[in-house]
Amino acid sequence: MKMKIKLKTITPIHIGTGQKYGRIECLVRKDRVFRISLEKVMKIYGQSIIEKIIERIETDEFNVMNNVDENKVLKYSLLNKANYTKGDIREHIKTDTYMPYIPGSSIKGSVRTALLWNFFKNNTQSFDSFLSSLNNKINKPGRCNKKYLMADLIQNVFNFVKGKYNAQKDLLKFFLISDFMPLNVEIFLDKINTHDLKNNKPLIRASMFAECITGEFIGEIALSEQIKFFNNDEFFKIKFNEIFGVEIDCKKEIKEIETEVVNNIKTILRNFNKWAEYHETKLEEKMKLNINIPPQDINKIRLGFGVGTIYQTLIKLIEEYDVTLAKNVVNKCFLGKFSRKIDFNTKNSLYPPYPKTVELNEDNKPLGWCEISEVEK
Repeated sequence: MKMKIKLKTITPIHIGTGQKYGRIECLVRKDRVFRISLEKVMKIYGQSIIEKIIERIETDEFNVMNNVDENKVLKYSLLNKANYTKGDIREHIKTDTYMPYIPGSSIKGSVRTALLWNFFKNNTQSFDSFLSSLNNKINKPGRCNKKYLMADLIQNVFNFVKGKYNAQKDLLKFFLISDFMPLNVEIFLDKINTHDLKNNKPLIRASMFAECITGEFIGEIALSEQIKFFNNDEFFKIKFNEIFGVEIDCKKEIKEIETEVVNNIKTILRNFNKWAEYHETKLEEKMKLNINIPPQDINKIRLGFGVGTIYQTLIKLIEEYDVTLAKNVVNKCFLGKFSRKIDFNTKNSLYPPYPKTVELNEDNKPLGWCEISEVEK
């Protein structure tokens, strides 16, 4: 049984493809940016115009494109909220017909981070074991990286069979999330600033242009029917209950389990968001930033660029329990340009903080926040 879910953006979202495009691939006309097909430009206007554009790239003179009819070479257009004139633009993920959407994999990644945080918060013994394993690894000779340190430890949390991790045996395999397609959507060009805390003083370290979206999106969440085959597997049932907080019972229908799982995830996300926002707010206060913080009293999830990684979440969690270990992990793995010390004043936090950057748009809004709601039948 599939549950229809709606995501409504609270702040702009950017979920990148990993691709960028520059001034050569777009036309800037008044308050819009037109992404164009160079293949169509060449077909209609000839190879010579492409050569002229390439010649002028270094001087940023694109008047050679003034006579190009955007309607004949258009891929898609977006509102230019960033006053863009030149520079690379990060592309938001879209369908083959250039419709922006929210991929289910991005949602599942955010849910995974929240579930991992919740698991360690509520399973002291497991977290102690995690810290012990991490400490043993960090003290081995040679350079390490965060994936070597933590990947298998993270994977084992979601492994529903005993032994070495296998992606086919990951518990979230049974938690199915579709891509979320737009009911209504606006795509626009935004400028994103990376605010950095350097020598206890705030500065904008870098800026970039990115395609961002706002709107409402519909998708489906379901539990795989395959969980029925594990009714007699005690290890699976224990692991499922540890992660999702729901007991599997042969008397329960899948729909009932599904509803309990989704409701618990909403609660877990609410608690995780409160924890994450607390730490982000502390950093923002040090930077003296006036942030437009999303409402606290709604079910929400954060997606895409600016959210932070699962590793950053874990290191912040480690810092709360063992600040010395957190310091060693950051320094040993060279996470960031600067080594960390234990803050002389607090004695229980890193200095400089990890992470020590915040991404905001020009309106000082943090990226990626969406409200979650179930669609009424």
